[in-house]
Amino acid sequence: MDAIAGREIASRSLSGRIEVVTDDMFEQRAWPGDCDVHLFSNVLHDWDMVEIRQLLTNSFSRLSPGGLLVVHEVFLNRTKDGPLPAAEYSAILMHSTQGRCYGVGEMEEMISSAGFVDFTHADTAGDRGMITAVRPRGKTGGMAPRASGLFNEQAKQQDNRETDE
Repeated sequence: MDAIAGREIASRSLSGRIEVVTDDMFEQRAWPGDCDVHLFSNVLHDWDMVEIRQLLTNSFSRLSPGGLLVVHEVFLNRTKDGPLPAAEYSAILMHSTQGRCYGVGEMEEMISSAGFVDFTHADTAGDRGMITAVRPRGKTGGMAPRASGLFNEQAKQQDNRETDE
């Protein structure tokens, strides 16, 4: 998967802006500390809540302040009574992994407990959805911030707006 992602990034001339990191995601030392975005796509459903909380805490501690967390998964709705394809998929996951499909509210609570704020949820395709959240500015983690690229420009604009107010 990493090699495919690397080729796709290179084919779009984005190698200078996006890096694929391969390591043990449960080891905090493995996480780079200068990222603007952490993407978990179809990862968290394989793990129980304890492991998910550890991954989200690792992300928070290594993500630049103002950085974006993106969780792309098959989510159950807030009442956890559907949709049916997510419930069916969750039953398969419970049989073959440590995890399951989590409700949108459950995932937001785990993300919040790691320190993230400003949640958004949107359906994507194929019975999947995306939750985004932000690491607040001023919250300490494991690394000094080094933002770059698009998010750096957005951060500068936000800082300028706060200064003007």
